[in-house]
Amino acid sequence: MVTIVVPKNSLTDVINAGLTFRYYTRKKEKPRVHFVDEMKREQFWGELQKYVDQKDKSLTILDFPLPSEGKLKSIDLDPYEYSILYIPSEFIAITPQDRRILLEKGIAPMPQRNISKCFPGDYAGEVEKRWMEISKLISLEDKGSTNARTISAISGIIKAMEKDPLLAVEKIADNNMDFLEELGKESIPKISKHISKGSCDLLFAEGKKLALVQIAFSHFLKHRKIPLGIRGDDELVVLTDSPTFTHHIFNDCKFKTRYQMRLGKGAAVFTDAMDDANVGMLIGKLSQKYVLIKIGAPQFVVEKTLIRRFLGGKGPEGRIYRGIKNEYPGIEIRKRLVRTPRGAIEKVIDTLKETGTKYEIMA
Repeated sequence: MVTIVVPKNSLTDVINAGLTFRYYTRKKEKPRVHFVDEMKREQFWGELQKYVDQKDKSLTILDFPLPSEGKLKSIDLDPYEYSILYIPSEFIAITPQDRRILLEKGIAPMPQRNISKCFPGDYAGEVEKRWMEISKLISLEDKGSTNARTISAISGIIKAMEKDPLLAVEKIADNNMDFLEELGKESIPKISKHISKGSCDLLFAEGKKLALVQIAFSHFLKHRKIPLGIRGDDELVVLTDSPTFTHHIFNDCKFKTRYQMRLGKGAAVFTDAMDDANVGMLIGKLSQKYVLIKIGAPQFVVEKTLIRRFLGGKGPEGRIYRGIKNEYPGIEIRKRLVRTPRGAIEKVIDTLKETGTKYEIMA
């Protein structure tokens, strides 16, 4: 039996878990899935032996954040006793020291992957391709067209996560989109009020928790405006492509984060801000196109390498490197300030973490 660990409340990783479940099932193995709260990452990494299957000594960890370096060093494992595979996405920051420690502990870290490819096995299969395309939509990356079936299937996964996330994993593993589509067609609260301003929308609806995420995501797929706020019965949900910046604004405005659902690089973040003036202020702050990030000197690479990670350009021996600027042309660096397009914030901050560069979000 193979144990699969996946972050709790991560919509894209439910798909990754489903495709991983499918991979091991086709190999005639019996997988089981554990959902672990990311807020308990220190505890999880300190208790890895509890999750390893005791019969075949194997464990597969999908896209789960690493703990502090101190906790990583304190992991008590015999590197020759267990077979542990770690598959991180591009949004998990891993330093060279992290990789070295993982290998010393007998944990095999794979290279960081696109969020839609955080599973073992074949990417070229028709079933895998189908779910990878849905995963790209969920992670707010794919700007292609959608149809009613896809929207219903995504809505069905969200609803299944609330009722029984293991059911969603099994249906994805079986490629049973019909079940998830029908589940997603079940009635959800309607939008009672819609305010549109520039590149962002604010919605009002009667509903709670994941029902609000269903409404918000369906609206996003049809209109492609982000950030998107939706105010329900007793909380505000913000659909964002930059959760780190969103949490920064929440903290700056002294609002509490109640809950978060990961959506690849984005997230649906719940807060207690309900007053009309506060809601308008939050959406306004979150919709700014550029953010300034003050940076220090990198620890693990030379300065030129960090700049090349951001802007691209020629490296040693004339080799051409792609940088974040290739995807987000608006990024600029002036002295120690990085002018960052909002959609690039997650990639910029992960790069800073990986290179051991201290940073401060200025706005």
